[in-house]
Amino acid sequence: MTERINSWIALGANLGMLVGLFVLIVELDQNSDPVRAQIHQARTDNFVSHRMDVADSELLLPAIVKFTAAGGSGDLSALSELDPIERQRIRCYIGALLAG
Repeated sequence: MTERINSWIALGANLGMLVGLFVLIVELDQNSDPVRAQIHQARTDNFVSHRMDVADSELLLPAIVKFTAAGGSGDLSALSELDPIERQRIRCYIGALLAG
C-alpha cells in the first residue's frame, strides 16, 4: 500500500516538475521580446546621442565637412586635403564608428 502511495507521489512530483518547466519556458519566451525591444531602443538612443555630439562638435564637424567635400571615405586620398589635426580627428572618428 505504501509503495503504491509512493509511486503516485513520485508520479505527481514528476508531472509537477514537467508543468514547472513548461511554465518557465513560456515565461522566458515572453520575456525575450521586451529585452530585444530594450536593446534596440538602447542602440537607437546611442546612435541619436552620437549624432548630436557630432553636430555639436565645433572641432570635428568642420573636419567632416572638409573631408566629405574632398571625396569622403570612398576616396582615402581625401585625407591629404586635411591638415594633420583634422586628419587625426577624422581617423579617431572613423575608428570610433568602426569600434561601436
